[in-house]
Amino acid sequence: MTTRHRPVSAWLRCLVGRHPLSRRSDRIQARMLALAVMMTLVAIPMSVSPARAYQAEVLSRSETQLRTLRPVDAVVLPPAASASPSRTPSAARVVRVQWKSAFVERTADVQTRAIARPGDHIRVWLDAHGDPTAAPLSPSDATGQAVAYGIAIWLSITVACAALYLLMRRMLDRRRLAGWEQEWRRVSDGGWANRDR
Repeated sequence: MTTRHRPVSAWLRCLVGRHPLSRRSDRIQARMLALAVMMTLVAIPMSVSPARAYQAEVLSRSETQLRTLRPVDAVVLPPAASASPSRTPSAARVVRVQWKSAFVERTADVQTRAIARPGDHIRVWLDAHGDPTAAPLSPSDATGQAVAYGIAIWLSITVACAALYLLMRRMLDRRRLAGWEQEWRRVSDGGWANRDR
């Protein structure tokens, strides 16, 4: 059971400089790993603040849209004979709808994710000119976008820390391999192994 914890124990002993076989490069690598892990943990609260600011910005944009846009009840019309059926039921599709605006019936193509059949009533949002536009963002949409924004920030910091650690480890590995090569060259050129001959 203790064998599972030996790598962690060895890393901790190397981190504090108490491992008997640790070299200076091993201690540097252990401390770089500890710093990368610490930065990854510190990045969690660091990504929350900009995510909240982004959420507030999206909510403010949504309130502006709610003041400028207006919903209307539209009826889905049968598709044109030349229109090909959608092969992706879950994706947004374009349907032809008709609604009444100022006693005038208007027709337009709008996108909807709901399964809309001819004769169904769907809500269509109109801009200040009376043209169909995208629906305003809901608070749940704003929260989802803010969470995705925060996760993207955290992932960026984590990837940067991992890349810096791997780059540093590669440089240290090259130094260690160069040291090994130098020691082997010393042995093969009549070094300490041939001292008694």
